Amino acid sequence: MVRKLIWLVAAAVAAAALTASSSGATGGTSREVRVAPSFARAAGGNASAIKNTRQAYSHAKRRAEAASLRPAAVEIEAIFDGSSSVPKRYTRASIKAFASAVAAWPRPLPAGGGSRAQAPLNVLVRLVSGTSYSPESLAGTWRIRGVPGVQALPTRVTGDFTYRVIRYQRQRATATRAYRAARVEAQRAARAIAAIRPKRVFCSDIAGAVSAAAQSYSTSGPRLLFIASDFAQYCKAQIAGSLRRVDILAVHLCWQAGVCKAQERTWERRFGAAHTTRFVRFERMNEALRRFLKEV
Repeated sequence: MVRKLIWLVAAAVAAAALTASSSGATGGTSREVRVAPSFARAAGGNASAIKNTRQAYSHAKRRAEAASLRPAAVEIEAIFDGSSSVPKRYTRASIKAFASAVAAWPRPLPAGGGSRAQAPLNVLVRLVSGTSYSPESLAGTWRIRGVPGVQALPTRVTGDFTYRVIRYQRQRATATRAYRAARVEAQRAARAIAAIRPKRVFCSDIAGAVSAAAQSYSTSGPRLLFIASDFAQYCKAQIAGSLRRVDILAVHLCWQAGVCKAQERTWERRFGAAHTTRFVRFERMNEALRRFLKEV
């Protein structure tokens, strides 16, 4: 009974050590997997207990590595305002910039060594109208597959050196295939998004589009909301859902400083539950979009 208790304590210590050390495993320098002397002492020198501890540590490490190589999907919703108060050229430029950002989502794999996993990307595009809260506002949805990470090659010879080299080769081949497929999906989505032409409307319910987006997030990963609008609410606002955990980037198409500041204060209150909210001028849109997606 005492030996069994000691073994359980050793396994718990192994799992704790794994949690502390596995965070830098992806894309960094490989770390040697070995049972620390303290584990052996905790096991009372019993060969069977030491073996079981080794196995528990190894299995836990591999599970953690697998989880880090396949992160949860990122979900981004984009809202474009085609109402009559927004000049067409600004709406089209916003759509084009967003399409370019989607096309650039899959990052090329580095020439050698390990690489971090790239999360899948779910994209939803909505258009502002008088009935923005309805399903009719949804212009399209697209999904870009993720690219699994690649564990770095070992920097020194260890007992499992051959296993690590073979693992690297297999992971690299899998990641390369996934990256190529992701590029095709991203380019296809970008072309479809760039082809969107919002209808001109004279009653804009921006809040309804935001509410519909808030209720549509479905993943446990990062949640992003990109809005390009003059934020002039001309219809009765449809308020629903929660923006908790959502990061918002808003391109404010505005022409009068006093009106712009008043609108931003109003919408910041409406976005109150959001994780972060950032308003930018149209001129800063391309750079802000790149950073917005890069920081995920």
